[in-house]
Amino acid sequence: MSKDTRSGNGVILIIYNPEKKGTVELSSEIHDYLETRNIDNDVCNSKSIPEKYLGKKHKLIITLGGDGTVLYCSRLFSPFDIPILAINFGEIGFITEIEKNNWKTSLESFINNTCMLKKHILLKVSVFRDNKKEYEANCLNDSVITASGAAKIINLDVHVDNLYLGRYKADGIIISTPTGSTAYSAAAGGPLLYPEMDAFLLTPIYPYSLSNRAIVLPVDKKIKIIIEKEQRVGIILTSDGQEIFNLKENDSVVIEKSSYITHIIKAEKDVFFSKVKTKLNWSGGPNNA
Repeated sequence: MSKDTRSGNGVILIIYNPEKKGTVELSSEIHDYLETRNIDNDVCNSKSIPEKYLGKKHKLIITLGGDGTVLYCSRLFSPFDIPILAINFGEIGFITEIEKNNWKTSLESFINNTCMLKKHILLKVSVFRDNKKEYEANCLNDSVITASGAAKIINLDVHVDNLYLGRYKADGIIISTPTGSTAYSAAAGGPLLYPEMDAFLLTPIYPYSLSNRAIVLPVDKKIKIIIEKEQRVGIILTSDGQEIFNLKENDSVVIEKSSYITHIIKAEKDVFFSKVKTKLNWSGGPNNA
């Protein structure tokens, strides 16, 4: 965790998810507040972000939505190293730490250079077909390989660096960051990792063998997953639950640590364990209060 030291006269970009009730109104309120402070700002809909903003050096991104809005904005803006102030309008909000009634306090801490930033590593996922790169994405949560239709078992060969880890016969495989360990991986039985750890998590989805368990790997490892021949169903790669790429037999999916990092403004108190308890119904023991 680090203190933000950014300064200067850059523009703040406010991105609201119109599907979340109240985001339009709050985006206008934040816009008016920044205007009174003589701070330039842009406001846009998360469903139609103007292309001109993707190359523009904003000094802060404010998202109004759920975790999905942050995932989307992270993929778009992580190459520009712009911190994100994520205001929670979602149901769980593991990534969106700032609650609606605390936005002004958090924004002021950024303006005054007193805010704390959480560092979130990203996955870089690449698909190679006939030795040619066909797809690439940077993911804040996870990359998932599954059947494209109804749940069916698929066969995947998994390598870590130059070591053959084994043949996975399962509904699929999830490679997640610590940030994504509370998402699909947790639902598939994987462990929870603290968001600022430097680690990857490989979690099989309903493996056919009881010996296949989730594995925590250091981030300097490169994971390669080969799609075996003669699959009985189509296979897809999903990035952060939002981007889909159709895989073919003999494709190689390579996952490694991205060179990009997403910095998210931290709430005043560490909310990770409280959200694990309240949102995921973590008991911790029979006498849990």
